[in-house]
Amino acid sequence: MQEHVVGLDLGSVALKGILLGCDGEVLRRVQRTAAGNPADRLNQLLGQLLEGIPGPLKVGVTGGGRTLLQGIPGVVECSDLVSTAFAVRLTSPDVLLIIEVGGHQSKWIRLAGSGDIESFAFNDQCAAGAGAFLEQQAGRLRMGVAEFGRIASAARQGASIAGRCSVFAKSDMIHLQQKGIPPDEIAYGLCVALARNFQAVLLRGTALVHPALLCGGGALNDGLYRAFCEVFSVTPNQLRRADRPQFLAAHGAALAALAQARTVELSSLVPATAGVQRGSGGGEGAAPLAVPAGETLPEPEICPEGLVEAWLGIDVGSVSTDFALLGTDGDVLDGIYLPTRGNPIAVIAEGLAILRSRVGERLHVLGVGTTGSGRHLAGKLVGADVVKNEITCQLLGARHVCPEVDTI
Repeated sequence: MQEHVVGLDLGSVALKGILLGCDGEVLRRVQRTAAGNPADRLNQLLGQLLEGIPGPLKVGVTGGGRTLLQGIPGVVECSDLVSTAFAVRLTSPDVLLIIEVGGHQSKWIRLAGSGDIESFAFNDQCAAGAGAFLEQQAGRLRMGVAEFGRIASAARQGASIAGRCSVFAKSDMIHLQQKGIPPDEIAYGLCVALARNFQAVLLRGTALVHPALLCGGGALNDGLYRAFCEVFSVTPNQLRRADRPQFLAAHGAALAALAQARTVELSSLVPATAGVQRGSGGGEGAAPLAVPAGETLPEPEICPEGLVEAWLGIDVGSVSTDFALLGTDGDVLDGIYLPTRGNPIAVIAEGLAILRSRVGERLHVLGVGTTGSGRHLAGKLVGADVVKNEITCQLLGARHVCPEVDTI
């Protein structure tokens, strides 16, 4: 009976599994997102990876979630560093430096000519230097990671963005979006920020030795690969991308298990993962919020006939863009709420088009005011009469609607 080898890399963002034959040939690769429930996802991964495969198996596991298989007889545990170096030694024996960008951790590993680990460093305090940083920012740009990488790789240039902290990066992104900077330049700017963060925090000014290898899920991002080559001034031949880079550590774990004589019965492996239950916090939660009947505000209505004289207010924020049409008495005639989606110019045009469809040529705008982080951009686009900061506008609005309130 042919003996099979399983390698598992149980990360905080994704779980990766690889199946080898007894000769080390890769037979299958499977990946699952952790999705907050790694035990169940690991069960699903094993079910797909081992479908039709009889036991016993050799099993190696690495990654921060390897404790899920702790205590199972025969399972070979190894660190991320060792498993990654093990795989690179076999697949790319001339590589001297490994750069790994994972979901919540990035690292570099310096290899000797023999393939042994000479030195290493990794970030373990903030995800701003890891792939989760780009995933978060892609979400703020309302796109998936694949599209994010594609447009970043084709951008003319990268916008200037702080990469040491995801909070500062978000602030920079908001200002850039409100200035009308193209999303592709923002995306590539984020990639460059991550690469520079890696250079400053992990390599600390040390020159990148080559040949080097970029691996981890971040290596799948074309924009990030371009940024690393640009920041370190290297060619694609000097900094390569691993084949199936997200599976490299799992491959190394499988190779570590292959070198051992220990085996694992499939019957003990799957039930062990199935028995892991999700933790739950103690204490009782608060009761769901409830809105009493009759507490909703009436929808504003525009007079169906005749001239409509009104004042227009536009609030352009990082998350939403809002329009308010006020009558001459200050009452709200119409309101529109739209997600900004990282493209304030298009959203402003969309909101104005909605107003036109509702009121048509009957609308006579007496004046326009803009506010929000994108107020200056909006003011230029619509020819605003007044451009004011949010605090002033919130004060004036609250004083008009609820004059008895003394604190906002």
